[in-house]
Amino acid sequence: MAAENEGAKMLNLCYARFGHADRRVIKHMAYKDLVHGLDLNKKVKLPECGPCVEAKITNGPMKSSTIVKSVSGTEIHTDVAEMNVMSLGSTKYFVFFIEEASGLVYAADLEPKDDAASQLVKYVKWVERQTSNRVKRIALDGGKKYLKAAKTLDSDGIEIGNSARYTPQENG
Repeated sequence: MAAENEGAKMLNLCYARFGHADRRVIKHMAYKDLVHGLDLNKKVKLPECGPCVEAKITNGPMKSSTIVKSVSGTEIHTDVAEMNVMSLGSTKYFVFFIEEASGLVYAADLEPKDDAASQLVKYVKWVERQTSNRVKRIALDGGKKYLKAAKTLDSDGIEIGNSARYTPQENG
């Protein structure tokens, strides 16, 4: 039992030192005597490595929707994003709006990030003027940046919905 425990420790150590190489590779090196001092019992098993398991997890493709698109101008998706570099207008953030039915994307620079709420109200008014349709629903990512606008829009009868955070697939 002690020899098996020592083998597991050695396998763990090699696993870390070889940059989380596949266990089969490390065992192969041991069996072929390619690493001096690496003696492993064939029964030794390495426990799951949390970071490796996490790194291998991927999101599967989202199922395509069979729902009929809304009437133009009635449903909007929005989010705020941070740019890696400053824009020409010296801003670090921008807000984008996606009109559900047409797929029209509108983006605007944000001087402070808190301007997202006022930009949303402006965009809703613009869409309603352009399409002659009232906006009925706005999908947000649940962030707090739209709280000021949410109260105003809710009082205008616009439904505020939330999409899951960090899932851009849901943004139109």
